[in-house]
Amino acid sequence: ISAVTVRSTSTIDVRANFGGLIGGANGGAALITDSLVDVDVTTTGSGIGGLVGRGGGAGATITVNGSRVIGNLSAASSVGGLIGPSNSSSVAISASSFSGAVSASNRHAGGLLGLGASPVTIVNSEAVGDVTTSIQDAGGLIGRSDSGVTITNGDYRGNVRVTNGDYAGGLVGAISNSVTPTSISGSSV
Repeated sequence: ISAVTVRSTSTIDVRANFGGLIGGANGGAALITDSLVDVDVTTTGSGIGGLVGRGGGAGATITVNGSRVIGNLSAASSVGGLIGPSNSSSVAISASSFSGAVSASNRHAGGLLGLGASPVTIVNSEAVGDVTTSIQDAGGLIGRSDSGVTITNGDYRGNVRVTNGDYAGGLVGAISNSVTPTSISGSSV
């Protein structure tokens, strides 16, 4: 998907797995470049992302380059400014941004990625706005990762809150079960 603009004039209310461009990227390779999404989404379900609602499939990849999301995203869990949960898809985000608010009534909220289960790389990207969960795993860029994380020149500006639990971080809320090294450089909060 390249050079696409999506603007919604009303709040979208869905059950689960909503993405401004792709609801579910289940297998293969999803490539999003030079695109803009301006949308507000609310759901009591999970799997909400400004660009991709949910990834999945062993060996699958989600690549986002030069893209931007503006909006307010709210779900029960696994909500991210660009990508909700990536599941077993690896994620590469570069020169991209999110501006708005991300909230999860349960867990896994991130300014760019809600939940990653495969390696995540973020380069020259930012999130601006508040990230909030009720129970756990709120991060300025990534809510939670269960694999390795590489962040280079990542930037977050806003407030990160977990109202009734733990694991909040300016860049990453939590990293768990990772056998792949984690590297963060040239980044700011």
